[in-house]
Amino acid sequence: MNWKELRHDRHTVSLLTDHMVFAPKYRGKMLVGDVAMICEGIICKTCVEMDIQS
Repeated sequence: MNWKELRHDRHTVSLLTDHMVFAPKYRGKMLVGDVAMICEGIICKTCVEMDIQS
């Protein structure tokens, strides 16, 4: 990876490759129940694989 590919902000350096947008028609909760648990699991697994820490 080339350092120029990274995004440099005042306090962070990151490489953003994906962006998720949820736009419900009536602004209701979309990620509830089983769907929320599955999405959270996928996101957490990806973060572990990429060594991402919050």
